[in-house]
Amino acid sequence: MPITARNMSATVPITRSKRIRLGRYAPWVGAAVAVAILSLAVPRLLGAATGHQAAGTLWSLRAGAVLEPAVLSQAAQRLDRASRFSGDPKGWLDAGYLSLQGQAQSGEPDAGQSLAEARRLTAQGLAGMPGHASGWSRLAYLRAEAGDYPSAAQAVRLSMLAGRVPPGLIGDRVRLGLGLLPWLDAEGLTLLSSDVRNSWILDTRHISQAVQTQAQADFIARALEGLTEEDKRQFLRVRGLVK
Repeated sequence: MPITARNMSATVPITRSKRIRLGRYAPWVGAAVAVAILSLAVPRLLGAATGHQAAGTLWSLRAGAVLEPAVLSQAAQRLDRASRFSGDPKGWLDAGYLSLQGQAQSGEPDAGQSLAEARRLTAQGLAGMPGHASGWSRLAYLRAEAGDYPSAAQAVRLSMLAGRVPPGLIGDRVRLGLGLLPWLDAEGLTLLSSDVRNSWILDTRHISQAVQTQAQADFIARALEGLTEEDKRQFLRVRGLVK
């Protein structure tokens, strides 16, 4: 005898006691969903609250205020904690910046530990924001200060690959790159030549102040060969400095 829906219902009746009543489980399902949402939201809320406390310090520093090293260090620690809650890589980059500035203003002769912390924070931020040109430039400086010149050269190359930095920082990147000439690969040298030309167009003092050796002077001379007035105008147009 073939099995059909009709004879199945006759042989295996579905009783009321076997029916699944989803209605009585609905409150528990709703509670579980609410807990899941809170577990995701609370860390971000805590991170935002902690980071907000350090934001004022960061803004004041970038506005030119002179702050105590202890204040900068505390703000860096707060941003580090906030980023652990939120997972925001920008917070780690800002924390690295604050940590470096705190060390610079402290004038400590033994700055190894402070610089190591700034390197950790900056590298952690770049892991989540690999396109941050200024962050790579800062990491290159920190690695060079630690004597790790090959890794510093890699970082400055990645900064140049990531793109332009604010006009006020391009001179710093050129100086950093020129100091790392022996460790730059062919691609890095090509990128640095472009930075030299762009820096020269913005402000020739960036270049004149960066030269410390004859090898650097020769590199700059080769980079500036063939630079035309049209090259200058095109660069300024791209920067939005002229129409």
